[in-house]
Amino acid sequence: MHTLYCVLVLGLGLASALPARAADVFDGLPDPTRPASALGGGGVTTGVHGLVLQSVLIAPQRRLAVINGHTLAVGERIGDATVADIQPHEVVVKRASGELTLRLVPRYVSRSTNATPKPEN
Repeated sequence: MHTLYCVLVLGLGLASALPARAADVFDGLPDPTRPASALGGGGVTTGVHGLVLQSVLIAPQRRLAVINGHTLAVGERIGDATVADIQPHEVVVKRASGELTLRLVPRYVSRSTNATPKPEN
């Protein structure tokens, strides 16, 4: 019984330390699963266009995007923008001023084959 208790306590201690380590790797990245009501929602804004992609649903029969809390399909409008394309990590919207790509996570570009990937500016 004592051995089982020690293993359980050790296991819980290790399990509680792992998330803190894993979080360091993802510092600075937005949480695409965060609810829209929490601190401006998830997703990545591109410039000051006011649209934030928060979620994407890709299924055999439909493709949906959640932008600023509104669930939209291709062809539907939000403000002055029309959803033109929905992909797993990005959505293209069209405005009178041109196309705009909204992304769930930032694009990463490797500067060389030996370099650590860094966020695109």
